[in-house]
Amino acid sequence: MTRIISGYAGSLRLNVPKSGTRPTSDRVREAIFSALDSWNVLPGSHVIDLYAGSGALGLEAISRGASRATLVEKNPAAAAVARTNARSVIAAYPRERAGDPPPRINVVARGVSSYLESATVAADVIFVDPPYELSEELLQRDLDRIADLLSPHGIALIERSSRSPEPAWPSTLTQFRRRDYGETTLWWIELSESRPPAAE
Repeated sequence: MTRIISGYAGSLRLNVPKSGTRPTSDRVREAIFSALDSWNVLPGSHVIDLYAGSGALGLEAISRGASRATLVEKNPAAAAVARTNARSVIAAYPRERAGDPPPRINVVARGVSSYLESATVAADVIFVDPPYELSEELLQRDLDRIADLLSPHGIALIERSSRSPEPAWPSTLTQFRRRDYGETTLWWIELSESRPPAAE
């Protein structure tokens, strides 16, 4: 069972595709959003969730204050699940905030490479959670294009198997943090011209 962890939609149950995706564990999602909350980058942000699956990462960001999320998922069944989850998260938007525009969520049923080739709107946070079997070559291609989409102080998160090598970062991106959680490794990256949002 997957749920929104915190924010206005906290505890909302999310549907999960029957097959073809690998949901991020609650433990890892909590670690991801604990970091993002501590850096205060989510309020009002535009988030892109690549290889979105159920959309759990992008929708968690919406619940915690992001104003816009783009969920990119090529599997038609998974994209349909993401749309259902997005409607549930929008429906949970508090009535007392009726004076504020509700967040916007767009589910894009396309392959990530195809989306990145044509995307032009900058994002403040980009989640990259591909299937663990995605080749390093294809990941490298994604990273090259992601650099063009990050806002000046944006952050990207790469989630990979702990058995995978460190990605070959393009010169436009700098890795500033790594965390390991069992079988999962999280790599945090930013544009090379900027500075880490927090020092540890």
